[in-house]
Amino acid sequence: IDYLLQPSSIGMRSFRGSIQRSNNRLSFLIMSCLLRQSAALLLGPHQRSSLQSATQSMLRVISAKAPLQFTRGRNSRTSKLVTARLFSSLSSQDEEFLMQAVECAQNGKGHTFPNPAVGCVLVRQPPSNNDDDDNDAQQPIVIGRGFHPRSGYPHAEVFALFQAAGHVPDGVVAAQSIVDLTTTTATASTDQASSSSHSVVSTVNNLLETYGTDNGAETLFANTLQQQQDNEEEQGAVTAYVTLEPCCHYGKTPPCAKTLALAGVHRVVVGFRDPNPKVDGGGVQLLQETAGVTVDLAEPGSKVHEACSQLVTNFCKRITPNALSDDYSWMTGSMRMALRSLSNKKKRGGDGTLTEISWGGPRIEMTEETVEQLEDLVEELPLSPEWMEHLDAALWQDEMILLRLTSAVKKKKGAKLLGTRIANILKATVAQTVGHCVLLYRPGSPPVMDLEQMVKAYKKQQDEKDLAKEERRKEWERQQEQQQQDQG
Repeated sequence: IDYLLQPSSIGMRSFRGSIQRSNNRLSFLIMSCLLRQSAALLLGPHQRSSLQSATQSMLRVISAKAPLQFTRGRNSRTSKLVTARLFSSLSSQDEEFLMQAVECAQNGKGHTFPNPAVGCVLVRQPPSNNDDDDNDAQQPIVIGRGFHPRSGYPHAEVFALFQAAGHVPDGVVAAQSIVDLTTTTATASTDQASSSSHSVVSTVNNLLETYGTDNGAETLFANTLQQQQDNEEEQGAVTAYVTLEPCCHYGKTPPCAKTLALAGVHRVVVGFRDPNPKVDGGGVQLLQETAGVTVDLAEPGSKVHEACSQLVTNFCKRITPNALSDDYSWMTGSMRMALRSLSNKKKRGGDGTLTEISWGGPRIEMTEETVEQLEDLVEELPLSPEWMEHLDAALWQDEMILLRLTSAVKKKKGAKLLGTRIANILKATVAQTVGHCVLLYRPGSPPVMDLEQMVKAYKKQQDEKDLAKEERRKEWERQQEQQQQDQG
């Protein structure tokens, strides 16, 4: 930012004056966002990424100290303005239940790619007008728990509602049954799961089919929690504790935020705000606009906030827009050559070791009839969420890995196609393909490797090699000339 505010910086004088005139946090927040966008036009990719990370950290500090205003709709005059305090000081009881949601989410961690691991706990609070001296009557009661088991299946909030509405005995057990019976690396004992587990999975699949219909959420959950309250007047309001902000967009199923409000949840405590551009505060807005649901977010830096953020660290890096990994047009041929040189050096053991990951899925069986269908076969090849999660974590840690795809497909062309498909999913790029080995690169957040410096070092090394080669050539010529003179 200091660099951009120098008088010599192109187009920055107007920004400089605007920021100096900023007299409140909101205008400073807006100008900071404009400043970050302008940086994309002036800086190289690595400097731009570093500035982006620093600016995002600054924005989080600003938003933690001021209310955030969400506006939806193309016409700002008619759109409803919702003001919500971003972060709240949670009670010790809130933190306890949110940590229980974290424990639920741990069951799904590593199985949900490309989705994040999320946990949810539904708690019925004691009624405010209860004068009963019985301590048990004054204690909140957990009425539903759940976690997201796998992409394509209901989210954590829905599994918790399945239990609260009486559709399944235990939301966590139901979600775990999905994990056990769909994990590609399942053991023999898991394959011989009890008939009760299969029954639970069958029930969940039927519920999911209903939930995915136009009025599925209303059929399964409409006013479920409020009806329970009406039937038993001594019961209090329900609070949902979710590790990640509920989604607000339609996919295979309705938005979880809408479903929670529809079921009659009175308050939602969120451990971590979803950075997904499809959500990013929209879940909070939807909860408030739909039914006036109170929303509280864990304060950054708190123990419970850190626990929730650790569940989605890699997901956040992958889902957050990044100028470096969203478009690799900035990468030059020299940069790719530098990556190949480094990988060769690592493979020889001269500079640590190169991370190598072998294929962890089924093999494409090639026949004469299927040769022409190679592209379709590669595109339809199932990618294990567990394997992809492992690959994603390795890329964030090392930025460059070598994929060995020999066991995936016999044709070298198939290995290249598969490597490209995997790279696109992970927002990585293929730096080199040799036989069945594919070298993947994805810059970290922030980047660790400085490709520009690597290119300089690579060119210097090549120049030194060329110079040494030239010296050897000249030495050989001198020796040849000396031999001719001696013979003469």
